Amino acid sequence: MPIDSDFQVSATKLFKNSGPVVFLKSLKKTKFCILLIVWALCSSLLRGADELMNAPFALRFPAAFTHFSPFADVAAKGGASAASPFGSSSNLAGIAWSFQPQEFDYLASANYDFLTFDSGTELHLSTQTLAFDVAELGVFRWAMIEFQSNRSLIRTAPVHYEFELLGTRLDWSKRFGDFGLGAGLGFTRAETLFSTATVRLADSEKDNWTGRLSIQRQWGQRWLIGATADYGLGRTEVLRESVPGVFRRSLETSQQWMLQTGLAYLITPKTAAHLDYQYAHLTHEAEELAFHRCAVGTDIPVLSWLILRTGGAVDQWGNLGFSGGLAWLPRRGATVNLAYQNGMFPELDREFGNAQMFNLSVSLKW
Repeated sequence: MPIDSDFQVSATKLFKNSGPVVFLKSLKKTKFCILLIVWALCSSLLRGADELMNAPFALRFPAAFTHFSPFADVAAKGGASAASPFGSSSNLAGIAWSFQPQEFDYLASANYDFLTFDSGTELHLSTQTLAFDVAELGVFRWAMIEFQSNRSLIRTAPVHYEFELLGTRLDWSKRFGDFGLGAGLGFTRAETLFSTATVRLADSEKDNWTGRLSIQRQWGQRWLIGATADYGLGRTEVLRESVPGVFRRSLETSQQWMLQTGLAYLITPKTAAHLDYQYAHLTHEAEELAFHRCAVGTDIPVLSWLILRTGGAVDQWGNLGFSGGLAWLPRRGATVNLAYQNGMFPELDREFGNAQMFNLSVSLKW
């Protein structure tokens, strides 16, 4: 089995007196209800045979992380962020939106994710970002990424699993009035090891390049629509040891294409409700995996310094996950976000069981 491894003057008037009561009233609006109706249709229509678990790990592992976000505000809303005015959005155009109005020149964030599975496997994920506004050239964001697992047994065999990844990426974003563009390039190098007490069953090292293009359009004062497309290419060197001292080396190629579209409704300048649809197609040598996924999430403004969040996601096989979290805004330009996810990584159930994720993100503008 191949092994693989693998992220406001006018405005103030518009949203004046926004709060829990106003938010609850907005739920009654026809436009907002469309979000819930469409997501319900996705949940009931995107179902099929449970073929996910039959796909090789080399496909399911990167598939799981096509809908991972290191940012707690996105994670708390089910990963839905393909249309968003926030810099944490999967839509790179949202980075430029987050610098409007132009009161800040820099945006830094530190993000820590702890992913734990029923099998005892743990993943520790750390991401640091720095975005800076270069006037007419747009906004640039640089990120460093680090993943590391513990050494643990998988569920299906007496085999130990270990994983480590380092990566970096550079993104660009530019807003042109109600329209925005974004582009980015990322690189990761990862090592995955499956072993027993006596042999290294599969020791793989993978270099992976990814590119992303994003567009976003604002409708009126409260609606955003966005889309993002990804392409990834990976080269993996795999060393397999069938019996002690007997090795076989191979070079393997993987590719992935992903399209994510979304709709967002701005509740206040700092809160929004989101609905996303995602399609991804992954290949590894002669194997392939394609999936559809819908996600929905919303902010719930409670106080000027406190925001609650909730969300969920469902795929074509009926795997349902949910999430929640909160944001604390201690001062202007500073935000502390917490998130929790349950069942959001069904692609890894076979080896590791159900996943729970805890996330802490801190961001600062200046």
